[in-house]
Amino acid sequence: MKKSFYANIAFLLFVNLLVKPFWIFGIDRTVQNTVGTDVYGLYFALFNFSILFQIILDFGINNFNNRAVAQNQDFISRNLSDILTLKLLLAAAYAAITIFCAFVLNYSTEQIVLLALLTAGQVLSSFILYLRSNLSGLHYFKTDGLLSVLDKLLMIILCGFLLWGPWRQEFNIRWFVYAQLISLLLTLIVTFSLVAYHVVLKFPRWNFSGIKSIMQRTYPYALLGLMMAVYYRIDGVMLERMLPDDGTFEAGVYAASYRLLDAVNMLGYLFASLLLPMFARLLSEKKEVHELSANAMKTILAVAVFTTAISFNYRHEIISLLYHHSTEYWADVFGILMPAFIGVCTVYIYGSLLTANGSMKALNSIAISGMLFNIALNYFLIPEYKALGATFATLITQTFVAIAHVYAVKKILPFTFSSGPFFRFLLFTAGCGFSITVTYYFSDFKLLNLAAGISGGLILLFFLKIVALKDVMGLLKKEVT
Repeated sequence: MKKSFYANIAFLLFVNLLVKPFWIFGIDRTVQNTVGTDVYGLYFALFNFSILFQIILDFGINNFNNRAVAQNQDFISRNLSDILTLKLLLAAAYAAITIFCAFVLNYSTEQIVLLALLTAGQVLSSFILYLRSNLSGLHYFKTDGLLSVLDKLLMIILCGFLLWGPWRQEFNIRWFVYAQLISLLLTLIVTFSLVAYHVVLKFPRWNFSGIKSIMQRTYPYALLGLMMAVYYRIDGVMLERMLPDDGTFEAGVYAASYRLLDAVNMLGYLFASLLLPMFARLLSEKKEVHELSANAMKTILAVAVFTTAISFNYRHEIISLLYHHSTEYWADVFGILMPAFIGVCTVYIYGSLLTANGSMKALNSIAISGMLFNIALNYFLIPEYKALGATFATLITQTFVAIAHVYAVKKILPFTFSSGPFFRFLLFTAGCGFSITVTYYFSDFKLLNLAAGISGGLILLFFLKIVALKDVMGLLKKEVT
């Protein structure tokens, strides 16, 4: 299972690294530089606002379905029709509630129109994720991996033509949203076709008892999704709403750094999407999950430590390279935000394990605490520190939630956290940070300094046996199972 995990994650990383970095840094970043910080800041706030109510749309179905299919593959054919019907009803409710709340919060007509387009995109994305959860639950990881980048690949083609074509000077934020909608629609058609190829589909029908049964089983996942969406996305909305004079600008500054956090979070999400069905199958078969979770955890945390150390020390170089009008303030926001990646990675791994185990009470308790904590921090920090305040709120919240997940796993599952690997990892963290920090000042050639710092960290990584060299060398030799 360990070799299978490494082989699967290698494939997922390969296809995602081919596409998503160019999407994030080539397209999304260029859009912000083209339309301006204020306009993109408004888009970022509205996009986050559309995600706040996404749980009405999903209602926890995706995570529940992924776990259920991994444990019993007949679940798809018995429940697919009912779930599709339910999701159509939820989509209508989600759109109505989102737009209604926008009216209540006194958004302008132009803002509501843009929000409506983003809402349509969330509906398409939700159906894509649900259909993909069936494929990953069946352990078609390669197919799911390719689908995970299809919409971004299509957006790169469309947005690339709009940004660098003959109409570049006329480009506006609504064109960006239209390109997303077209890409998502095409991806939905392809994903549905692939699911239909593997599963016998039935036309969606109204089956009240079946829909009620599904909602009763998915509502804990829905509650979890709601609270996580709030503490992950409320910051952009609060920045725009709480700062009437420069809210869109501050949201744009925060979005510039959050884009990079989202970029590296891709790794954590890939781990979680792969691990959830693996954990679910192992637990249903009464098999040991400790080795798989430990290998996943030390691998992703090693990457998180490198990323954090590099981001903090080279924050000025990175931000000035990516954004035309950035200042030292932008760089400070970025440098303080990126350590949150360590907490996010921890949540992805241990959250997937707790989800696979069905420990929804513990997960919801953590999520509601994180949500309230994050809202309170943002409420007190944003008026004085603006985007920097939202950054501190995110870092503190993610650290708190990560610690809570580790405690929950230790309490609920028969896990033994030995002190040896823990102290070795602390030593690696300190050594890696020291290596990258010290080498930053070696010369005026920052790329050479960075290479030296990373080399020092890698030596420590293998010397302390955080990641076994033999596993890295052999991870592509194992076929996906």
